[in-house]
Amino acid sequence: MSVKGPEVKVRFNIDRGGTFTDVYAEVLSPTGEVDYRVLKLLSEDPGNYENAPREAIRRILNDVAQTNLGPKDKIPTRNIEWIRMGTTVATNALLERNAAETNEKYKGNLPPPRRVALVTTKGFGDLLTIGNQSRPNIFDLTVAKPELLFDKDHVIEVDERVFLRTDISPEEAQNSGNPNLYVRNGEVIEVKPLPAKDSDEYNALVSALKKPLESGVTSVAIVFLHSYCFPDHEDKVKEICMDLGYSYVSASSRLTCGVKAVARGHTSTVDAFLTPYLEAYIKGFKSGFDDSIDTVDVSFMKSDGGLCPVSNFTGFVSILSGPAGGVVGYSQTTIGEGEEALPVVGFDMGGTSTDVSRVEGKNYPYIQETELDGVFIQATQLDINTIAAGGGSVLYFKQGYMDVGPDSVGSDPGPVCYGKGSQQLAITDANFLLGRIVPKYFPFELDKEAVVNKFEEMRANILSAQPENKLSLEEVAHGFLHIANAKMSEAIKKVTEARGYDVTKHVLSVFGGAGPQHACAIARSLGIQHLVVNRFSSLLSAYGLGLADEKEEIQVPCRVGFMYEPKFFAEIEDGLNKLSETIHERLQKRNFSGDRVEIQRILNMRYNGTDTILSIPKPENGKYEESFEAEYFREFGFKMPGNPIVVESLKVVGYGKSPHISAQAIPKSLSAEVTPEEFSKCYFSNLGWVDVPVFVLSKLAAGDKIVGPALIIDPKYFMTIVLDPECTALVDDTGNIHIHVPKLDKKKEEDSIVNRSLYIHRFMSIAEQMGVVLQRTAKSVNIKERLDFSCALFSHNGGLVANAPHLPVHLGAMAHAVKYQIETCLDWSKGEVILANHPGSGGSHLPDFTVITPVYYEGENTDPVFVGEHQVDLKKPIFYVASRAHHADIGGLTPGSMPPFSKTLVEEGAATKCLKIMKNGVFQTEAVQEFLQSPAVESKKLTGVSVAGARFPQDNIADLKAQIAANKRGIDLVLELIKTNGLGHVLKTMTEGFCHYYLSYLVVSLYNFYNTNVSFLIFISSTLPSFSFTPTSIIVGFFCVSHRPLLLSDTTIPPKHQFPSDH
Repeated sequence: MSVKGPEVKVRFNIDRGGTFTDVYAEVLSPTGEVDYRVLKLLSEDPGNYENAPREAIRRILNDVAQTNLGPKDKIPTRNIEWIRMGTTVATNALLERNAAETNEKYKGNLPPPRRVALVTTKGFGDLLTIGNQSRPNIFDLTVAKPELLFDKDHVIEVDERVFLRTDISPEEAQNSGNPNLYVRNGEVIEVKPLPAKDSDEYNALVSALKKPLESGVTSVAIVFLHSYCFPDHEDKVKEICMDLGYSYVSASSRLTCGVKAVARGHTSTVDAFLTPYLEAYIKGFKSGFDDSIDTVDVSFMKSDGGLCPVSNFTGFVSILSGPAGGVVGYSQTTIGEGEEALPVVGFDMGGTSTDVSRVEGKNYPYIQETELDGVFIQATQLDINTIAAGGGSVLYFKQGYMDVGPDSVGSDPGPVCYGKGSQQLAITDANFLLGRIVPKYFPFELDKEAVVNKFEEMRANILSAQPENKLSLEEVAHGFLHIANAKMSEAIKKVTEARGYDVTKHVLSVFGGAGPQHACAIARSLGIQHLVVNRFSSLLSAYGLGLADEKEEIQVPCRVGFMYEPKFFAEIEDGLNKLSETIHERLQKRNFSGDRVEIQRILNMRYNGTDTILSIPKPENGKYEESFEAEYFREFGFKMPGNPIVVESLKVVGYGKSPHISAQAIPKSLSAEVTPEEFSKCYFSNLGWVDVPVFVLSKLAAGDKIVGPALIIDPKYFMTIVLDPECTALVDDTGNIHIHVPKLDKKKEEDSIVNRSLYIHRFMSIAEQMGVVLQRTAKSVNIKERLDFSCALFSHNGGLVANAPHLPVHLGAMAHAVKYQIETCLDWSKGEVILANHPGSGGSHLPDFTVITPVYYEGENTDPVFVGEHQVDLKKPIFYVASRAHHADIGGLTPGSMPPFSKTLVEEGAATKCLKIMKNGVFQTEAVQEFLQSPAVESKKLTGVSVAGARFPQDNIADLKAQIAANKRGIDLVLELIKTNGLGHVLKTMTEGFCHYYLSYLVVSLYNFYNTNVSFLIFISSTLPSFSFTPTSIIVGFFCVSHRPLLLSDTTIPPKHQFPSDH
């Protein structure tokens, strides 16, 4: 039924992306009939229209409301029930920074972001410039810091300060008569007040605040050091700025209650930078409607998956506005009524990247802090894991192995098959070569000859490097798809297995233009047996807007030392009640009341002495601590019995239940057999080239069943579902495709360049996941923010298998540290973990603590096995995992690393060649504490003068436990790999190593450091490279320490550590 007429009402759901604007519009007749329209437009097409969302509304109203609006006409709003929008315009503006001021596309309806002034506490003007010391790209030799969001010439420092007073009780403070003493959250603070009005200091402050305005700056970000507990100063300065005439002022304490000043400051500058930009964009959008547009329900999607009125949509909540709609869409449409309510993994594969997330029931995954292009943002947002793998990801053969991405060919010139002269093959080219893209259904002609020629060049490169790999053209292309699928599978594992969830007990929801081509293969490799491709998968972010609710939340910090203990339960309940009342009031103002309001109470909790906060919704039995401990154990694999639990903050979330769009049924099938449109040749690794049936999605009916291999194509939105052999697709009543994927038969993997490449990525991914756990569970800034750590896997004989690209100085030393323990620690047993940092046992410098865990075979048959020419004794460790992390203080003459005047090792701090910090799975707290305090004892014996032991041993212990947790994650993942692929095959790939495949050229790097020549040569032989520092100038006139591996000539290089092409 086609619903049309002048009285219809239309619900517009619009996802305004960077390239395309997607629209799903629900059309309602006065008599209750429901219809829909979908539309996809270019987001920027100034030759045809000014604003893509508004143009889409005009076109749909002309169709369904039978208006006759021209491109320049004001759009009447009488037929519009709502407009809901998600947008990436703010994200793109943030990424482009001030380049937007000269960008051609901003000369139309997208104005450039404004310049921002920064107001902060005196003495902290450089705080946001310095940042938090994180070093995300440690191997990048040409690091360029992102442009600041504020104008460095307009930083105003205010003489204000807040001090915590632990020597005064709240009662004493309230009765003291001191106007500068306050009680906030149960804590006493003393405030250095702002200058009094009309004083010389006050007039100087006002004069300083005027200067940016006079030079054209219209936005201000305010971040005072401790405004999270005392926002009054920010509020007063904001009032002054507004009176002076600034168009937008962002006070950090009104955005987030986070303690971290850097992240809170970044959040405020992002808000001040983007909000005026969004306001101008919204104003431009609304200018094309009649005067009644302000009476229409216009709302925007926030980063947390909730809607908010257009008047409340600000910069810092807009970062994930676009992708959030997709998460809501798949979470609401994947599991139908009566189906088993399994958790769902969302898989959104586009042209340049893939977004992965996980939803269980109504519980969306949230994070409280994220980083985007060097800026840390404190705001509740959906936890979406993005990897650089999409249809445009570049295919490489480099250093002896096959790789995909992270670089992308982009849309211009695009993949080789586009015929625009691209010289780089992409995933799309591999799919095209293998028949997974049917040219007839593509919007323009594709160049097959160019693709074949490029793959012939690729195959020739592989054969010249490794003549034993006699791969066909199709095997090369399929090998690259296999590697791309493995990378995307690892991303899915990061949101499931890495957090303690069984990936096989999930449904895979697939959307995005490229996702359905890879879905069956990825599901099969993960053991997922049910996947769903939404009928509107190519515009699911727009569809999800129609299923979203409005959302409000409040979070307040708790005082220091606020434990989850019975004496605080009443205070916690009272605090949550007050926040709930405020949420009800806010939603009531937006006409939500009664059963249209849903409240969720949350405690943000952490173990005392750690920095990992978990958000715990109120459990049914009301026992938050049980839920916290269960969640912590599930995610990190251990508990801390006896360790108090700290309540970091109270949080209440309120949902205003909004009207939703309804799923539209499709006609039921009238035939037991589905007739294909045609047959097309398609390549599968186990079948070769076969003729497969091709079906058009829009012509399928409810109940239609298709058995693979087959192709299901949506030519309108360039989407193809590749239905692999033995997979079965069933069309449900609303047109969604449910695919059953049979379990993968375990078979011996062949020793080929493709499988070796796959294992490289698998092992590297495991080492990287170990690093994620270490960073999340550690306490010290060195590990959490500076990322001064490394995680690695080692074979049964201590050979390096994979070292994640963490810290360069650790690379050679860790293998030596593991081999030292294998050779000297002869009484290792299961359940033991060793700590070592001594330079004689492979240590780099003393603060770098290496934690090594052996892994024993748990099978019944422990007879030795041969892997190639190597014998592995299964009664001894079959492999090792290790993590090395820089501890902030380990005792010694001075706090921190390497005292400059130390003459003996003990003066630098605690040192051990081998200390068992776990026995029988129990952490040896007393032995570790004794070790950490050993410098005081040993130095007294050696020199007669006692130096300090570790000054904060509780921090060291917390970080050691984090390293143990990271090792456990690595062990679990390798054992899972062994379970899936067989012990012998995994051990063979570990034992043989990969390094002789990676370098086939000579590198000479010459550096000049303080007038000293440093020559670094790599000589390539048929097996491993050898290193030489000859002839390097000898200038050492002071005490110098270098760990032994740097002095060894025979060194291995993990595959990801590549040398720049110009060296």
